[in-house]
Parts: sequence; C-alpha cells; structure tokens
Amino acid sequence: MSVKTYKYNDKTQLTEHLNVQNFKCKCGKAHEIKIDSGLPNILEKEMIKLGADRIEVFSGYRCKKHDIAVGGRGTGSHTQGYAADTRYYKGGKVIPSKEVSLRLEDLGHKKGIGYRCGGNANGTHIDTKPRKWYGDEKYSKTKACCNSFYEYFNIPKPSTKKFIQVQTKSGVWCRKGIGFNYKKYKLIPNLTICELLKKNAGSSNGYKWDKVVYNNEVVYMPNKWNKIV
Repeated sequence: MSVKTYKYNDKTQLTEHLNVQNFKCKCGKAHEIKIDSGLPNILEKEMIKLGADRIEVFSGYRCKKHDIAVGGRGTGSHTQGYAADTRYYKGGKVIPSKEVSLRLEDLGHKKGIGYRCGGNANGTHIDTKPRKWYGDEKYSKTKACCNSFYEYFNIPKPSTKKFIQVQTKSGVWCRKGIGFNYKKYKLIPNLTICELLKKNAGSSNGYKWDKVVYNNEVVYMPNKWNKIV
C-alpha cells in the first residue's frame, strides 16, 4: 500500500463504488487529493461484508486548514490520505456504526476503526494508518477504547471454527500423516463431526486429505467421504 496524490478534478475509478471524488477535501478549494491505495479496497470489502448497497464518505482527505477547522490537529490520518469517515446504507437505511465496527473487526482490519465517528451513532472512521487503533469517538478521537469491539460491547465473538461430517456407512480410517504410507490409525464412524483444521492439506494416492481433530487428536483423512457442515 502507498499514498497516491491526485489532481483536484481527477475522477479515476478506484473500486466498483468509489472514485477519487469521493475522497476530496470538503474545504471546497481546488487542491490535490491524497488517498492510500489500501483505503478504498477495505471500504469496498466492508460493503460486501455488510451487504450494503451504498457507501457515503462524508469526510475523506483533509487539507491542514480544513482538518483544524473541524477539530483536528492538522496532522492526523485524514491529512495523510489514510482515513475516511463513512456511513453505510442498506435498503435506504443507514447501518449503525456498532455493526460496521464489528464487521470490520471480522474482516481482520487491525488498523483504524473509530466507532461513533464525531459522536454520531451512524458514522464510522476507517483508516489504514500502519498501527492498530480501535476507538469510541463519542469520548475520544485519539485514545483507544479497546482491543476488540466484541469485548467493548460485551457480546461473544462468533467462532471461526469449521467442521466436517463423515459421510460413509462404514466410516473412514484416519491416519497420522497424509497418504497410505502411514498405517491406518483409527476408524471414524459414519456421521461423526470433526473440527476441520485445513481443507485439502495435501494430496496422495489419488486422494486429497483433510487435516482434522478427532477425539482431541490431530489426524488426516481422505476428503472423499466427508462434507463441511
């Protein structure tokens, strides 16, 4: 990722829903626009994650004077081209910042997320400055509020584990390694559900092998006889 400088009237399309004009400074003057290449991409990914049909960037790049005018210090992430204050919409309704913040965390965004941007329950600050900062802007625009919004909102984080189920009447033999060079280890009965560690962990003897946990042990099985559940 790198920050690129665009002319004031540049209309280059950056992603499906965003072009340079979405990020221009709201001061109204004809000066250049700075945008980090990673910023439009994470905003676009967030649209998909939310199932949103529209995104509004109500504050993107800011010149130093405008940043100070809206309460900044004139040196923050907006002035460097790293930040966008956003609202996402679905079916004509704005998506609350709480949901936007959680979905960004789900995407693995470990840079800047500002819940309740400007104190607004529907605005979310998103930036790509190279550091992790999760904040609640109702209380502070600089101090982090938490390491995880799931902890901050006191709700359980959804499990990322995946599972497979054996789908053969006779069961399937697992092995300690990939391929028939390893002896049969244990027979996993039909309809047994195992935690999936890695799909297609390797190929051998005409089969693709899955890495799974069965009875608290890490083993391998041909994936011809299982499906993800």
